[in-house]
Amino acid sequence: MSGFLYKDPYNEIIPPDELKFWQRKGAKRRKNIPSQYTPRDRKTLKSVRDRAYHLDQCFSVASIRFGYSAIIGFIPMAGDLINVAFSLALIRKAKEIEGGLPDTVAIKMAFNVLIDFLIGLIPFVGDFINIAYKANTRNFQLLDEHLVKKYSIALSQVSEHQ
Repeated sequence: MSGFLYKDPYNEIIPPDELKFWQRKGAKRRKNIPSQYTPRDRKTLKSVRDRAYHLDQCFSVASIRFGYSAIIGFIPMAGDLINVAFSLALIRKAKEIEGGLPDTVAIKMAFNVLIDFLIGLIPFVGDFINIAYKANTRNFQLLDEHLVKKYSIALSQVSEHQ
């Protein structure tokens, strides 16, 4: 999630052959969750995606995306604690995937929350840095990457047996 290489984890560009007459080139739509995921994993990933989006990116002002987390973060001290609670709830939800969330992924997620909290403690400036850091979006991406690996391994094992 660095600067010019930023890839939108929530949306994808609509291919030209699928554009409606009112849409212009470059229009976006919400990314689909892969159909090979189990219903439980699909539901969990969708829930985590939606929560992370609302916490980090649901508003836009002057092409800067931010969410409820940024607004809450401006409340001194209490805002940072509330954001930690929301972020930990997102991690708890991510742990509901089938087979559970590996400890390595959960630790990376918790580290993102810790960094977000520590940066948020810096008065005023920290809140603006948090808008760019987007810990919840990073955690959604970690879960998404884990599920991609999990299901690509499962698919490769199925193809080996056939």
